Amino acid sequence: MSRSLLLAAGAASLALLGVAPQAAVAQPVTVRSAADAQPVCAGGLQAGLATTVCATVSGDTVSVTGQIALAGPPSDPTGTGTGGGPQPRLLDVQLAADAVGGANLATAAQSVPFTASTVALTPLDTSAPCGSTVHASLAVSAYPWAPAPVAVNVPVAC
Repeated sequence: MSRSLLLAAGAASLALLGVAPQAAVAQPVTVRSAADAQPVCAGGLQAGLATTVCATVSGDTVSVTGQIALAGPPSDPTGTGTGGGPQPRLLDVQLAADAVGGANLATAAQSVPFTASTVALTPLDTSAPCGSTVHASLAVSAYPWAPAPVAVNVPVAC
């Protein structure tokens, strides 16, 4: 094979690897009592980024938090390459809390600029009926990646 053909094949392979979206890999749901007031978290990959959603129950109040971070080191952390460092991306983010088998309790949708630093999202606080289970989720999308939400279920024991 000629050298140019090998280079073209390698470039095409790398391009395909970079375009393929990563599926979210949820952690097993951990069940804790409301008295613990400890966060229950799940994480996964969305839009090529590491995402984490956590839910904390205190009485009948549920606080849902989210975090977005790089899934690995930046390709040019110094900014000395031809790209001039990491370019900001605008992410469409949605934090949600739903009663399992019931209605939506709260949703917060926002556009978040992301460069290379970890982003902690503004917490979403809501009340839930005692004895219910709350499904907390974080969905992140950025063209061309569709959201693949990470989620966790927490009981509200009161």
